[in-house]
Amino acid sequence: YFYANDISTATQQSNAGTAAMNTPENPVTSLLCLCDPVAPQFTYNAAATNNYWPEPLIASNQAMDTDASGQTYVDNNGTSSLACPNPTVGCPFDGAIGIGQAAADDAPANLPGVKVFNANSGGAKAPIAALALQIFWDNYQMLASLIQNTGPILTPARMQAAAPSMGLRGGLETGHALRGFTPGQWTWTRDTRIVYFNKHKTSLYNGKPGAWVQIEGGRKDFGQFTTLTGPPAPPANARN
Repeated sequence: YFYANDISTATQQSNAGTAAMNTPENPVTSLLCLCDPVAPQFTYNAAATNNYWPEPLIASNQAMDTDASGQTYVDNNGTSSLACPNPTVGCPFDGAIGIGQAAADDAPANLPGVKVFNANSGGAKAPIAALALQIFWDNYQMLASLIQNTGPILTPARMQAAAPSMGLRGGLETGHALRGFTPGQWTWTRDTRIVYFNKHKTSLYNGKPGAWVQIEGGRKDFGQFTTLTGPPAPPANARN
């Protein structure tokens, strides 16, 4: 189901989407939202308003896998929010699970993008949020690495041909994303982590309730996802 990026009609669109998915004959039981960070608030509002409770899934789209985004999809410590209009019944996003590309959120001062900015800003205040700084830094790393690796013949074709020779870094149990290129695979960040959203866990990023929790071991590269006969048990400290 597609939506237009028009906030003036977001409520109308979300209700129409819910009606299209929650049909009496064949209701959708799992809902994957490939959305911008704001649209899910309207989607989950429509679901709760219409008593529709599919399993919420994410796929690391446009920063949905950051703590700050996830916090906007649940209630505010028991009080209602746009995405959760009736917390006493529950929030449609409660128990959300899926794959996230971003690393686990950390305190702003610990983010590499913030450290790089502070080291080179002469004490100036960052013009954007710490999380945005980190996203920019990740992209600048990729650009700088590709330019340096390409050498003096700096053409698009040469850059692509040389990219796999950079090698890979991070991944698995390092806690960092696996980054680099291999022939036929042109995504800078190659792996993901399996996560669920715990609205009771305090986020290291902003100190507020709500954080993504990594499960099922380290990050997964292509071909590393395991096949399970049943759902895994939640961690023993799932509410911590």
